[in-house]
Amino acid sequence: MPDPIPPGSVSFAPVSGDFDGDGAVDALQTYATIDQQWRVRVTFADGGGADAAITDAEDFAPPRPIGGYDIDGDGSEEAFLTVGSGASTILIGFFDIADCVATRITEGGVPAVFPIGASVGNVSGVSCPVVGEIHRNFAEFVAENEYEGGFEPFVLDGSVLTAGPGDGAAFSADEAFTLAVLDCGDLALP
Repeated sequence: MPDPIPPGSVSFAPVSGDFDGDGAVDALQTYATIDQQWRVRVTFADGGGADAAITDAEDFAPPRPIGGYDIDGDGSEEAFLTVGSGASTILIGFFDIADCVATRITEGGVPAVFPIGASVGNVSGVSCPVVGEIHRNFAEFVAENEYEGGFEPFVLDGSVLTAGPGDGAAFSADEAFTLAVLDCGDLALP
């Protein structure tokens, strides 16, 4: 069991998920210690848990918990949380929870970050269309009412995301803007 959240810490209300795969509802929370170090915490229904630093958190956009979704199909959900934002984009990061340890999910040796949002020039989102894959959705403005983009699938092995071959497509503006979503089960952006 992790130590209690230190007094004086700033925290966001917990959200739920099944991070240990036992069918019981666990809690996911983010908080900042007095020295402004942001952390993620999972508290299991049975009283155990995991806690880890969020090393890429942005001070101006504190990390917020989103919930859990089983990216790799192993029966345990991975933790989804915001790790930053821009003018029209929210950045999503992920943690794998195994054996009471929270490990940041990486892509190419760095923390994996998937943007969700839209501007006139770019659209991005995250979807989980099949068990065992998570997709980065994207589109870029080409000409009036024309966007090009597609879907880049990733497979999670342990705490490492690996990209697979993507699908390219042409989109109208209306079609492109539908890609700017978080579409993984019941998860919703905070």
